[in-house]
Amino acid sequence: DITTAFETYRARFAVLANGYEADRFSNQFGVRIPIQPAKGYAIIIDRPEHGPNIPMLLGDAYIGVNPMGDRLRFAGTLELAGDDMSISQNRIDTMKRRVPEYLRDIDFEKPVEIWRGMRPCTPDGLPMIGPCPRCPNVFLSIGHGMLGVTQGPGTGKIISNLVSGDSAPIDISRFKPDRF
Repeated sequence: DITTAFETYRARFAVLANGYEADRFSNQFGVRIPIQPAKGYAIIIDRPEHGPNIPMLLGDAYIGVNPMGDRLRFAGTLELAGDDMSISQNRIDTMKRRVPEYLRDIDFEKPVEIWRGMRPCTPDGLPMIGPCPRCPNVFLSIGHGMLGVTQGPGTGKIISNLVSGDSAPIDISRFKPDRF
């Protein structure tokens, strides 16, 4: 049974995919979930007329650029600060300073949004994917770090196969939830 703040659900299977807060459930499922929250930042601006129209990575600055319709998103940095959700102006200023080394005519004076969010990181940098050893009807899909959005669809396919009783489409032995 899965009990939420609102009601209790009965399910044959459950998937734990709750990001950096997954360690709060470790004791319930008999598996150590060593997730460290890592804060990432993004600056979203109106896309300039001649701004990039394809995603890119700004080399040594480690800043990803993603066009989103009429907006442009610059994302990067990784801060180990526990679950502190404050925004570090120093990290934002560093991103603003580094972008012009790669792209011209980017105006950060009036950002549409300055964002920060937690990324769930494991000690070895690999996600935890698969059934819990003591609760085989509970599957973990956590710890993708900075690659959750890109790895999510593939992990979803893996979990779907496992829940259906099929084998995973790739070897997932490196991602075993009980490796720590």
